[in-house]
Formats: sequence, C-alpha cells, structure tokens
Amino acid sequence: MVRMTPDECRSIASEGERSLREGDAVNGIKILEKALQCNTFDLSLQCSLHSQLGNAYYARGDYRKARDHHMADLCASRLQKDELQQAKALSNLSATYILLSDFDNAIDCANNVINFAKKIGDKSLESRGLYSLGLAYLHCATQRVSGAYEDDQSTKHLEQSVECFE
Repeated sequence: MVRMTPDECRSIASEGERSLREGDAVNGIKILEKALQCNTFDLSLQCSLHSQLGNAYYARGDYRKARDHHMADLCASRLQKDELQQAKALSNLSATYILLSDFDNAIDCANNVINFAKKIGDKSLESRGLYSLGLAYLHCATQRVSGAYEDDQSTKHLEQSVECFE
C-alpha cells in the first residue's frame, strides 16, 4: 500500500469515475481499486470508493464483490456515524442481496433503510427503502429457493410486497 494524501486519492478516484461514466467499466474498476490502495484514513473517501466499486461490480453482475464493497461502505459510514450514508449503503446491500437470493438479509437491510429514513425525516429515502422491501418480498415469494419457502409464506410475502408498493 502506498501512502497518499486524500487529494491524491481523490484525483485517482476522479479518473476512475470518468472511466465508468465513459462506459469503460474494466478500467474504471481498476483505477478505483488503485485509489482504494492509497491507504488514506479519510473515511468519507473510503465510503465513496467502496460505494462506487460496489455499484460498478453490481452493474457488471459480480454481486459478491458488489456486496463486499457495499458492506465496507456500511462499515466506514458507521465509523463516521453518518446515518444518511449508512442508509444508502444498506439500500445498495438490499438490492445486491436480492440478486444473491439472500432474502432475509435483503429484507433486514430494507427495513433498516426505512428506519433511518424515518429517523432523519427523508421521504425520498423512505420510498427507496419501501421499494427495496417490496422488491425483496416479491422476489422471495416468486423464487423458490430449493423448497425453502412454503406456499402460505409466498402468499404472505406477495401481500407484503403489495403493501410496500401502495
């Protein structure tokens, strides 16, 4: 790991963001990973890098790496006590867990987003949490994970999904 100033790391991160915007995900991820190796103690920069990497891996369909980066974003935002960033990381995690068919964690994350949103009075974020929750219930109800969910449980999840989308 190379020790760089936060400004040097931000400069590298900006280059990675630019690559992602221009559609060069492979190079963008490579550059953002390099920025992450800067060994900075700037937690907000770490949150940003992990969030961007999580979103980039999500877009490329690598949901395990996306989950890992969104989890690192959540950990860094908790250290900062930044509730808004925690809620955003949880929202990203919920979406990722859905695609990993980990519905219990997806539902937990979505509920935490809703709780944070209510606490800070952010209606847009609350809507995002409800959408994630509804989507998790919908996927949980419609996808049979090796017979783990019974018909009455699927019906319950469909009903809960409808409630979230109303």
